[in-house]
Amino acid sequence: MTKKKSKDNILKFPKLQGKVSSDLIHLKNVSDHLDKVILESIDSGKLDIHELIGLVSHRLGTLLNTVKEKKQLWQVCISIIEKQAKIKE
Repeated sequence: MTKKKSKDNILKFPKLQGKVSSDLIHLKNVSDHLDKVILESIDSGKLDIHELIGLVSHRLGTLLNTVKEKKQLWQVCISIIEKQAKIKE
């Protein structure tokens, strides 16, 4: 019997252990780029925030469709979204 992964282990974010890894730097750069594109879209007034949320949701759904652990990962995403949106503390 194989041990089931806990939902805390499904995201493989690089660990910060003293020295910053190139993986962590790359992840931060991707995050910063996404933030820039999203904020520029909002600030330009070309996209309504609701449309942008729908777009990001669509892209997330497409990404989730490509992984085996989609149900488990979805539960992690729900938790993150609820915390970030202050839906649940």
